[in-house]
Amino acid sequence: MNYQKIGLLSKDRIPVLRRRPRVFWGACFVASAIVTVIWSTQQSEPVRFLVLCGVLELAGFLLVPCALHLCSAAFLDWARSAEAFVKAAERDRLIHWYNTELTFFAGTRSMLVASLVFAAVAAFAYAEGGFRGGFTLGGWIWVECVIFVSAFMAGCGLWVMYCGGMAIWRLGARFMDSITVRAGRFGVLSTGRMLAFCWAIIGAVWFMYTLSALFGPEHTKLSEVLRSYPVLLIAVPTLPLICGIFIGCQIPLHRGMMAYKKREIRLVEQRLDEIMADDIAVLAKKRRDEIEFLRHRWSELESLPEWPFGAKSLASVSGSSVMAVLPVVVKIVEVTKPQTWFAV
Repeated sequence: MNYQKIGLLSKDRIPVLRRRPRVFWGACFVASAIVTVIWSTQQSEPVRFLVLCGVLELAGFLLVPCALHLCSAAFLDWARSAEAFVKAAERDRLIHWYNTELTFFAGTRSMLVASLVFAAVAAFAYAEGGFRGGFTLGGWIWVECVIFVSAFMAGCGLWVMYCGGMAIWRLGARFMDSITVRAGRFGVLSTGRMLAFCWAIIGAVWFMYTLSALFGPEHTKLSEVLRSYPVLLIAVPTLPLICGIFIGCQIPLHRGMMAYKKREIRLVEQRLDEIMADDIAVLAKKRRDEIEFLRHRWSELESLPEWPFGAKSLASVSGSSVMAVLPVVVKIVEVTKPQTWFAV
């Protein structure tokens, strides 16, 4: 059994994407930007119109496809190297997990439905959030089209993040008794580093969507910022989503790591008990060397990690979560500042 090639929805789903995906997405961005510039000349607030549409077009047509490419490459490379921390006897089952669980990168019907729902929610949030002020009817229709398409791409990215987390959960649950733990960075700890890398990219992209949520009506009170529909429905849920999936999906791996440590420590202690049953004064040198080896092994096992991520990975994910909602945080700080702070 061999690893199958798994395609990527933003490269292989549309025939024109297969040869030149970068040209396709670049052309989409340029075409939409041209239309935005044309429509901006008819708006009473042309700068806000340009910035709002430009941020969403940049995120939807360039950043999301780029993020999908980078994250899928990192995730699939990690998945193929999972043999480093799953027992060799499970190789065929591991390949089967890879070939069946990771096909979501190529796009599924569930992804399509979820992305359409998210796009509809985003369009509703911006419409109800008072973003239409200063725009003509035609200009606002174009803004809503940009929001819908960009949010659809963002929904694809969020669905990939969710499915990636579920795939890791199932890996840990399916191979819980076959997990091996090493202190090296190429073992099970590579899971946390891979996720931290992907989550950093997701946080950077989501920063743009959160930023766009601030180009609506001017808010002067904290309650107005927090009750804004784009903030409530798009920005705020991001923080628990990113952190929750990162930690939650690795719980079965954590349990497998704990089971491995307990199992190996028990074997070492049983062997020590067998040897120490004899009088240590009459033990042969060979037995004494074995005792020393077993004690050293016991210390190594005790120091092994119990979670598939280190402190650096956790700090990176925390930073990514803050980055994702940073524009809202800055806006909240600005609104809550005493008025005298702005005095020159």
